Amino acid sequence: MKNLSLKKLILSFSISLLAFNFSHAQSEAQAVKDGFNKYQVLLQEKKFNEAMNYIYPELFTLVPKEQLLKILNQTFSNPMLEVKMGESKVTKTGKVQEINGKKYMIITYKGVSHMKPGGNVEQQALLKDRMQAGFNEQFGAENVTYNESTGYFTIHMEKEAVAISTDGNNWTYLSIEPQQKLMVEKILPAEIVAQVF
Repeated sequence: MKNLSLKKLILSFSISLLAFNFSHAQSEAQAVKDGFNKYQVLLQEKKFNEAMNYIYPELFTLVPKEQLLKILNQTFSNPMLEVKMGESKVTKTGKVQEINGKKYMIITYKGVSHMKPGGNVEQQALLKDRMQAGFNEQFGAENVTYNESTGYFTIHMEKEAVAISTDGNNWTYLSIEPQQKLMVEKILPAEIVAQVF
């Protein structure tokens, strides 16, 4: 009888522990999603200084924060290209991986961007064809549409990012771009790099 009670106690404890671990993993995934959503809203609202708080700080050892801010400001104030960011949403969260005291989670997100060539009518016509070819190549023709009446391209994209945290509550993000592999290798553990490239 005592043996049966002990087995029930161990089983009950094991179930509680599993439930705690599952709930903890869910809360970390939710924290990752919430942080990423805030980051994306700040980018949409062109609050680039505040958005910097959500970028993985190690990136600034390779690209100074001031330089990144300058690039963002130039991109969104370029008279030859009007850029509007649409909504981005995390569609998949991976498992938390703990490496050298930091937590990493690979996420997949979907986003929409709207871009319109600037300049006069002739310049717009010239840029339109170049942009169409470039967008088709980069994002796939099936993800690019052009609206003749508004002059805007709409680009649907699905990308990966890595969320990084030291405490599991506050997360920063590093978007993964294929052409930036050499840079990413310098700031992320090899185990994570192997999963995203």
